[in-house]
Amino acid sequence: MKNRSEPDLIHYPPSIYECTIRDVAEFTSNIYRIRFESEAISNHSRPGQFINIKVSDDLNPLWRRPFSIHDVNHRENTADILFKVIGQGTELMSQMQAAQNLNFIGPLGNSFDLPEDGKENAIIIAGGIGIAPFMLLCRRLKEKNVSIHLFWGGRDESDFYLLEEFERSGANLHLSTEDGSVGYKGFVTSLCEAEIHDILKSGTKNMIYACGPNPMLHGISEIAQRIDVPCQISLETLMACGLGACLGCGVKRRTEETSYYYVCKDGPVFYSDEVDLSD
Repeated sequence: MKNRSEPDLIHYPPSIYECTIRDVAEFTSNIYRIRFESEAISNHSRPGQFINIKVSDDLNPLWRRPFSIHDVNHRENTADILFKVIGQGTELMSQMQAAQNLNFIGPLGNSFDLPEDGKENAIIIAGGIGIAPFMLLCRRLKEKNVSIHLFWGGRDESDFYLLEEFERSGANLHLSTEDGSVGYKGFVTSLCEAEIHDILKSGTKNMIYACGPNPMLHGISEIAQRIDVPCQISLETLMACGLGACLGCGVKRRTEETSYYYVCKDGPVFYSDEVDLSD
C-alpha cells in the first residue's frame, strides 16, 4: 500500500491554462484524440495524472470534465487526451477543431509508482477506454527497460486503435473481445488470469497496473490478491472541481467503512488494497 502521508515527489502545482488545439483525430465513430500545445503538461505531467477541461464557453454544461493525460511529446511541447463520446460534454469535445482554444486545469492528481530498474514485469490491464492513461506509462516503462505486457479488452474489433503505437512504446499486446472478433473470446480479466502465471515466471518483481470499469477493477484486484502481486488501479469517476473541494468523487476506503478517499485529490491512482470496489 502506498504511504499517503508522504507527498508526491517532483510535484508540479496545477494551474489554469488556455492552450491551442493542434489536432483532433477520430479513431472510431465515438473515440477521439485531442492533441494540444502545452509546455507545462508535456514537461511536467506524470503517467496517471489528468486534466480537467472546460468543454463549453457558456454554462451548459457547467462542470469541467476530467481526462487522463494519454501521451506527451517533449520536442513538440504537445500533450494528448483520449476520450469516448458518452454524453453532452464529450459530444461537444468531439466537435472541437484545430486552432481552437482549450481551457483546462492541470496537471491534477497523483501518478503511477514506477519500478526502479528493469528486472520487473509490468502487467497493464485496460478495459475499453481505460486504455487512456497507458501510452505515457508504457513510454516511461520502456525507458526503464521494463518488460511490458498490455492486456486490453473490448466489445469487438472496433474498440482497438493505436495498436502499432503501443507496440512501438514497448508493449507486448494481449487482446480480448467479448464477441471473439479479435484475440481471446471473453473478458480481459479471464485472459489475464489465464496467462499471467507464465509472465510472472520471467521477472524477479512484478507490478499490475489497471484502468477500466469498476467491476473489471474489482476482478483484477481479486486476482492480484490471490497471486500476491501489488496492483495499482486508476479510477474512472465523475468529477466537478478536480481539486477535492466539492467532495463528489468519493470512493470507500477498504479498511474504514465510514471513511472515503476522493479520487481527484487522493488519486486517481490507488493500490487495490486501499479501496473497496465491491459495490
